[in-house]
Amino acid sequence: MADITATQAPPSLSAPSEKEKKYDRQLRLWAARGQAALESANVLLLNNGSGTVGAETLKNLVLPGIGRFTIVDAAVVSEADLGVNFFLDEAALGKSRAQSCTELLLELNPEVQGEWYPHNSEKLDFTHFLETRDPFTIVLYTLPLQSDHLSVLESYSQKHKTPLIAIHSVGFYSYFKTRLPGVYPIVDTHPDPTAITDLRLVQPWEELAAFAAEMTCDIDNLDGHEHGHIPFVVILLHYLEVWKATHSGTPPITYSEKVAFRGEENFEEAAAAVLKTISPPALPAAVKQIFEYKHAGENELYSSFWVIAAAVREFYEKHQSLPVPGGLPDMKAQSGAYVKLQNIYKAKSRRDAAEVLDLVRQKPGGEKVDPSDVDLFCKNAAFIKLIVPAEGDLDQLQVVAERELANDDLAREGIMPPSLLPVYLALYATSHNPMASPEEILSSIQRLVPSITKSERVSQAAAEVSRAGAALSQSLEECRSILKRLYPDQEVQSLLPLSRQELLSLLGRPLHDTPIALPSPPTNPSPLSQELESPACSKSEQGLSGLELMPGRDTEWDEERRGRDPIPIEADDVNALSLSVDRQSSYLGASSIKAALMCLLKVCPGLRHSLITPLQSVEVTQSFPTVRFRGTAPPKDTQRIPWSWKGQTLIDAYFKRIHVFVPMLDEAAFRADYLEGQRFDAPWLALLNMVFAMGSIVAMKSDDYNHINYYNRAMEHLPIDAFGNSHIETVQALAMIGGYYLHYINRPNMANAVLGAAIRMASALGLHRESLAKGVSDMAVAETRRRTWWSLFCLDTWATTTMGRPSFGRWGPAINIKPPEFGVNQGRDSAQHAGILPLIENIKFCKIATQIQDLLAISPLLRAEDRCNLDDQLLTWYGNLPWLLRTTDPCAEPLYIARCIMKWRYQNLRMLLHRPVLLSLASSGPLPQVAEPDVAAIETCRDLARQTVEDISREWTRNQMSGWNAVWFLYQAAMIPLVGIFWQWNSPRVPEWRQQIETILDLLEAMEEWSLAARRSREVVWRMYEASRQRSMRTKSHLAGVAGDQALLLAETGLHMSPIGLEPEGMGMMGILDQQGLWDLDGMYWGPSPDPAVDFSSYGVNDSMMNLDYGIMSSQVAAMDGSFYAP
Repeated sequence: MADITATQAPPSLSAPSEKEKKYDRQLRLWAARGQAALESANVLLLNNGSGTVGAETLKNLVLPGIGRFTIVDAAVVSEADLGVNFFLDEAALGKSRAQSCTELLLELNPEVQGEWYPHNSEKLDFTHFLETRDPFTIVLYTLPLQSDHLSVLESYSQKHKTPLIAIHSVGFYSYFKTRLPGVYPIVDTHPDPTAITDLRLVQPWEELAAFAAEMTCDIDNLDGHEHGHIPFVVILLHYLEVWKATHSGTPPITYSEKVAFRGEENFEEAAAAVLKTISPPALPAAVKQIFEYKHAGENELYSSFWVIAAAVREFYEKHQSLPVPGGLPDMKAQSGAYVKLQNIYKAKSRRDAAEVLDLVRQKPGGEKVDPSDVDLFCKNAAFIKLIVPAEGDLDQLQVVAERELANDDLAREGIMPPSLLPVYLALYATSHNPMASPEEILSSIQRLVPSITKSERVSQAAAEVSRAGAALSQSLEECRSILKRLYPDQEVQSLLPLSRQELLSLLGRPLHDTPIALPSPPTNPSPLSQELESPACSKSEQGLSGLELMPGRDTEWDEERRGRDPIPIEADDVNALSLSVDRQSSYLGASSIKAALMCLLKVCPGLRHSLITPLQSVEVTQSFPTVRFRGTAPPKDTQRIPWSWKGQTLIDAYFKRIHVFVPMLDEAAFRADYLEGQRFDAPWLALLNMVFAMGSIVAMKSDDYNHINYYNRAMEHLPIDAFGNSHIETVQALAMIGGYYLHYINRPNMANAVLGAAIRMASALGLHRESLAKGVSDMAVAETRRRTWWSLFCLDTWATTTMGRPSFGRWGPAINIKPPEFGVNQGRDSAQHAGILPLIENIKFCKIATQIQDLLAISPLLRAEDRCNLDDQLLTWYGNLPWLLRTTDPCAEPLYIARCIMKWRYQNLRMLLHRPVLLSLASSGPLPQVAEPDVAAIETCRDLARQTVEDISREWTRNQMSGWNAVWFLYQAAMIPLVGIFWQWNSPRVPEWRQQIETILDLLEAMEEWSLAARRSREVVWRMYEASRQRSMRTKSHLAGVAGDQALLLAETGLHMSPIGLEPEGMGMMGILDQQGLWDLDGMYWGPSPDPAVDFSSYGVNDSMMNLDYGIMSSQVAAMDGSFYAP
C-alpha cells in the first residue's frame, strides 16, 4: 500500500445518498453500471402452478431495484394458495393472484413499477398481450406450463432476442434453465483474484522501462527507507534485466525458472508476485473464441460489441498483446513513486484504447459506437467471454449424463459431492405434468437418457418429486377439511394465535393430557438411583467420584486474575488449557473435559510431569487487549451510532454466520434501525455493539482483537442495574455475551452466570409462557419472544453440557412457550436460506441433551438400558432431521455451517454419554468382569471420536464460527484415543489411535488462524501424545529387563526427562506430586487397590502390569504404577 505523505490533501468525503445506502450490497457487487442496467430492465413473469416460486423470484429482483415488471397469471387466489405463498393472506381470497402479488411486491420497493394481466374479467390472450407491450428485457416462466404458451414464448424470444428463464420447484428441489436466442457476450469485471495480473513486465514499453531504470540505477546504495519503498513492479523489472543478462536475454518462462528467479531477491511483495506477473502476453481461450467466432448473419457484424471485437483483434494481430488494462495493484511504495507509476500505466491504457477506437471508426457501424464502451472493452479485454447456447438438447443431455455418472463414482469415494442430475431429470419430467407418478417420471427420464434409469438415486429423486408434488395440495386440503369439521364457525386466521388449551376449550373438550414438557429427573428414589447405590456400582462410582473437580473449602476462583498473573489467554477454568500451577478452580462434573484429563493422570501419574512444564507458546494477557467489566459504574451517556460501511459489513457477517443458530433478531427491523441511525436507547446500543463484536469475530481471523472494543462499548450500556430493567433487547444482548462472547474470550464461569441471569430476566418478561397474539403485529412480537426464549435455551444447553453441572430447570412443565413457527414473518429470515429450520431442530436436540445433562450430573454411570434409551433418542433425532440438514449436497454458507456444527455437536453428546464407562474402567483398575453393554459403550465412544475427527477434517471451513467449534469438538474427541493409548498401551489398535491423534494435531495446526484456542489445544494434545510415545519406548525397554534388581528400578525413577527437554530444575517425580498443581491430589483419592488375577486380555491390558508395586507410591494410588511409566 502506498504511503500517504502529510503534504497531500485528504480526499473529500461525502455521506452515501439514500439510494446508495439502499442498494449498497449490489453496488459493491456490480457497480453503478450494473445497477443502471438493472434499473432499466423490464421483466415479464408468466406465473403458473402454485405461483410461489415465481413470486419469490420476482421478489429477489424487486428488492435490488429492477425498473418494471409484469405478472401474467389467470389464477384466482384459493385457500390452497394461502398455505404456500407467503405474499397472500385470507384478504386476497377470490381476487386475481397476479393483482394481489403485484400490489404486495410494489410495497417492497416504491421505486419499481409493476402491472398485472389479465385485468378483471379479461380472458387471457397471451399472444395478444405480447404483441401490445414494449419488448421485455427478460422473460421468466414457472413450470408446469401449457405447451402452446411455451411455443409463443419461444417465438417471441427469437424475434426480440430476449432470454427465457424457466423456473421449477417441487418440495425442497428446484432448478432454473436459461434459454438464449443467440450468442451472448459478457464482461467479467470481477475476475478471479488468482488470475494473472497484466503488468507487461516481460515486454515493458519505453516509458515503463525508463522509469524502472531511473529508480534502480543505484539500488544497492539506497538508504533503508528508500530501499524498502521501491514498488515491486520496479524491483521485478530491474531483476528481470539482471536475469536476462545471464540467461541469453530470455526471461524466466517455466515454473522452475520463476522459482529460481524469485529466490534471488527477498523483497516480499516482489517475490509473491513473480508467478502471477512474469508471464508473456497470451491470448485467453475465451477471447480467442470471440476472435474466431463465425457469425450467423450480417446483422451481428454491425453491433457495437462485434465492431469493437474486430478492432481489438486487429490490435492484437499487430502488437501480439491485448490493450493494457491500466490497473495497478496496491503495493508498498512512496506515494510520489506510486502515482508516477500509476500514471504511466494509465497513459499506456489510454493510448491503446485510442488506437482501438481509431480502428473502430474505420469499420461499418463504427461511427455509432460509444467511446465508453471501447474503454470498458479494452480495460477488461482479457476477461470477456462468449456464451454460446447449446444445440441439440437431447444429445447434450446424454453427454452430460455420462459425465455426471462418472462423477458419482468419484463421489462414492468421497472425492466430490454427488451429482444433482437425477434431481434435475425428475423435475424436468414434471415440467408439464406436476401430478406424475414415480413410474411416469422414470418412463419420461428413460426416453431422455436411457442409460441413467437404472441408477438408485434417479429412482429416489423420482419418488421424492412425485410425493412432494402430489402430496402438497392434497395435504393442505385435507388439513383445511379437518379444521372446518372441528371449528365450523371459526376462520383459520383467528385460530393461529391460540394456544393448545384455548383450541381445546373451543371444542368444549376437557383437558386430560399430560404436560408436553419433558419432566426433570425425579427427586424420589428410582430404579436408576437405587442401582447407583448398590454395591455392584460402588467401586466404579468411587472411581468416577474422583474425577469430579470439587473445589476445596477455602478455594476461590477468579477468571480476571489473568490481568495480574501470567495465565495464557486461551486458557480458562473449564477447557483445562492452563497447565501452569493453578489451584483456583470451580466445580466441574465427571462429564467435563477435565474428567478425561484427570483419568489420564490416574492411569499415568507421570504424565503430570509432561504437563506442568511451561508451554513453549505462552502468551499471557499483556498481549491481549483489556476487557473491562464495569460492575456498578454509571452507564455511559447514550448517543446515536451512525451508519457506516464497516458497521454494515459486521452486521452482514453476524447475519451470515451467527443468526442461523440463534435467529432471535428480526433481521429486517434490525437493519432498518441501524440504517436510520436514530435510536440511542441503552438496550439498542448494547445489542448493536454485541452484533458488531460477534460479527467482527466471525468476519476476521483469531489474531484480530477489534471485537474487544465493541464488547467494552456494549458493557458501558449494561451496568449492574440493567438487570433490574428487563427489556427484550437487553436479554438478547446478554444472550450473545453469555452464550457466545464470554466463552470465546475464555470466561466460561462468567458466561454461565450472565446467561443464567438472562434466562431469569427472560422469565420476568414472561418469555417462557405463550402469549395470546391477536393481530399480525402481535404475531410478529410473539414470534420474536419464542425465538429469543429458545435461543437462550439452546445457548445454555450447548454451553453447560460439557461442564458436568445440572441444568437447574431450564426446561419443565411450567414452560409452555411454543417453538418458532414456519410461515410467520418469513421476511425476517430472507438472507438466511435455512430460515428457522436449524433452531427448530436444535430445540428438539437440546431437550434430549438437557435430560442427559441432568442424569449425568446425578451420576455419570447410568444403567445400560437408560444409556441406550438416551442414545436411541439421539439417533432417532438425527435420523429424522429434514433432508436439508442431513444432506452433504452443496448449499449456502449459513446452512452449511449450521448443519456441520449440528452434526459435530450430536456426535459429541453421544460420545459424552458413553465416555464415563471408558473413564471408569480406565481409572478403576482391575474389575471382576467387563459387561457386554460396557464393551459396546466403549466401542461406540471410540467410533464416535473417530467419526468426529474424519467429519471435521472434511467439513470445517476457514472462518471462526467453524474453526472455533471444530477445535472444541476435536479437543473433546482427542481424549478418547489418548485414554486408549495410555490405558491399553499394548493393544493392536494403538497405531489406529495414534493416527487419529496425528490427524487432530494437523487439523489444530491448520485451524490456528481460525480459533483462539487452536494453538494451545494442539500443544496440550501434543504433549500428552509425546509422553505416550516415550512411555511406550520406556515400557518396552523395561519389560526386556524386568527381572532386574528392584533397587535399580528405584534409582531409574529419579530420572525424569521432559519430552521437550524443559525439566524444571530440582523437581523430581515426588516433588511434582507435592505441587499444588492444576489437578490436586486432594481431589484424586482412588480407593483401595482392587484384587488381582483378572482376565482383561480382551482389552489389551497386560495382566502382569496390574499388580506391580515398586514402593514409590502408596497402595491408595492407582494400581497402575505411574512412576514406572514416567517419561
